[in-house]
Amino acid sequence: MAAQATGGIKVEKLANGTIAFRLRFKAYGKRQSVRLHEARDCDCGCGGGWNERTARVELDRILACVKAGVWEAPARTPRTSQPVDSGAPVFLDYSSRWLQAKIDGVNGEKPIRKNTIDNYRWRLESHVLPFFASYRLDEIDRDLCLAFKAHLLKQARELRQAIDAGADLRDERNQKIVPLSPTSIRKAIDTLAAILDEAVEDGHLDSNPARGKKMKVHVAKPKRTFLEMDELAALIDAAAEQDISPGQPLAPIELGLSAAMVAQLFSQGRSPKQIATQLGLAKSTVSHYLKRLGLNVGRGYVGRRVVVEILGRGGPRASELCDIKIGHLRLHDPAGARSLSPTQRPRRASARSR
Repeated sequence: MAAQATGGIKVEKLANGTIAFRLRFKAYGKRQSVRLHEARDCDCGCGGGWNERTARVELDRILACVKAGVWEAPARTPRTSQPVDSGAPVFLDYSSRWLQAKIDGVNGEKPIRKNTIDNYRWRLESHVLPFFASYRLDEIDRDLCLAFKAHLLKQARELRQAIDAGADLRDERNQKIVPLSPTSIRKAIDTLAAILDEAVEDGHLDSNPARGKKMKVHVAKPKRTFLEMDELAALIDAAAEQDISPGQPLAPIELGLSAAMVAQLFSQGRSPKQIATQLGLAKSTVSHYLKRLGLNVGRGYVGRRVVVEILGRGGPRASELCDIKIGHLRLHDPAGARSLSPTQRPRRASARSR
């Protein structure tokens, strides 16, 4: 039985006052080490921004990959030059201003929502910044962007192989680490491309190196399920059985003339408020009669069958169905009954046009 892979972390104090974490472990019969820097502006290619907890998580990931036989030494792309007089900002600073402009609504049609903010921060802090944080915008070229894509694909592949070999990888919050899906990889690349689009508009780049055929990631189309006609019919029947029917004919009950009139109007589909207005009674009196008649008013839901049938037969999205107003429906002509599409719906006249 192979020995359990072990390793340790050595904390090193650097001359500039920052900290580096040296991960030491044994892999394939040789002693290996990987250095991770605390400073964001390091030029070794680790991305910077590491702390003791994240360094421990990275060591656990490396050890799991070593055990599974899939670990490879990181092929980092350090900065080869630093243009002093170029005036181009560092990616870390520029991306921070880009995200804040999205949050404030300066960049885009309107401010982005909280869930979108959290998603952008996850893409940047977990994937984009560890690779590009210390680079100046004019240092980012097509080769570097392709290296970023290769890094994400390799990391996801190694994690997948380690998990398949039985590794139980956890992050600093003790949650399971899962490999990036093609969709997540594409979102990280799209975020990089969106930031560099702004850099092109601001004159820091001539073209966007994160765009192009080589940067695309194939994402398989999700498998869609559907109902057969007999299954849809059964679903519609089940929904109809759960609807209440306030318009059922009522049996004559000897409660007096007022109660009989309340029962008659209720059987015609009138609401308690309408009945009270028409008969000149208090609403509480109408509710009393309805309770004596054994009718449950407002204790149920009418429309399950209609909703299921519209969604099943018409095919609109649930949000589109919820947005439909009475004025959007055309039911007076049975031969041409339909709901108006958003482009066909009449717009409310403005005060000026009136």
